[in-house]
Amino acid sequence: MTLLTAIEPVDHHHLEDAVRAIEWSASDRMMALGADGRTLVAGAERLTAPVGPDPIACAWISPDRVAVVDGLLGVVVAGRAPTGIVAGSGPVAVASPSRGADDTTACRQHVVIAGHGGVSVMHADAQRIDEPTVIHCGPVRVLAHLGGAIWLAGGTDGLVVVDVALGCVDQRVELPSVVALAAAPAAGRVVAADASGAIHVLDIAELDNGTELTGYPDPVRHLGIDPTGDVIVAAADDELTWWSIDDHGRVADEPETGLGHDAPITSCAVGRAGFVATGDMGGTLRLWSPRMRDLPVAALELDDEITVTTWSHHGDRLAVGTTGGEIVVADIAVGDLL
Repeated sequence: MTLLTAIEPVDHHHLEDAVRAIEWSASDRMMALGADGRTLVAGAERLTAPVGPDPIACAWISPDRVAVVDGLLGVVVAGRAPTGIVAGSGPVAVASPSRGADDTTACRQHVVIAGHGGVSVMHADAQRIDEPTVIHCGPVRVLAHLGGAIWLAGGTDGLVVVDVALGCVDQRVELPSVVALAAAPAAGRVVAADASGAIHVLDIAELDNGTELTGYPDPVRHLGIDPTGDVIVAAADDELTWWSIDDHGRVADEPETGLGHDAPITSCAVGRAGFVATGDMGGTLRLWSPRMRDLPVAALELDDEITVTTWSHHGDRLAVGTTGGEIVVADIAVGDLL
């Protein structure tokens, strides 16, 4: 049985420093963030000036504005309306979120930042950038958007559901320190990995009741879930495991396990069609099918350690970044089972 699938590189860019993050806009424009603070949008002609000394994460606010989370400055917003981000444009606003920012997501006008003091929320539109509102809920490392104004935050105090419109905590779920988080909002399911090496499968409507998956000797740093909520993918060291979930929400007793890579896995991303992209320390990118999990269906070799793999919103394009500043954008051509 063979699944005909191809990774077809269509764009190749290079930053002067390691690629820290890559994000796609709703219209599938790509933004890449370098360790030197520069952001690249769509192509080399759209390279901003450095926007911060310690860039960590980035997010699209609008078609012409991006937010960069910086560990020292806070949130830096680059770009301008209505002409968009242009070469050489610097930051147009700076706001200071909770100390020690770690991650950010954006949806509509909300920019949500994870930090040592909790979750910070900025409202940004074409005319202004508001100072953030801090929702104090303990140190937060990772975020997932559940829909509307509701976000899920994971950190040393477990999971917290926050309403960013009201600026309050809706619910707390006591778990060991959360190190990875993934959500399938349409399926009503989230998964969280904790520092002890366990994975928690939770129903969004009833977060207090869930299934704990154990047996990992090391923390699962990279975690993904199929948009249908039927498959969980976890990466620990060089091993890739798949957990299936049936129509009643029951998780399989044992995962499908395989040696995913020859080197430690450094990134993992699940696309809209359920295909999984993983990258490793040796620069190998592998593509996995949800229908055939024992062997990769396609692969690509890069020169340096892969730092990030990110699918476009439409799920047919993949962007990959490395420690050497290389960025490869590839079309994913999915074939049929033979």
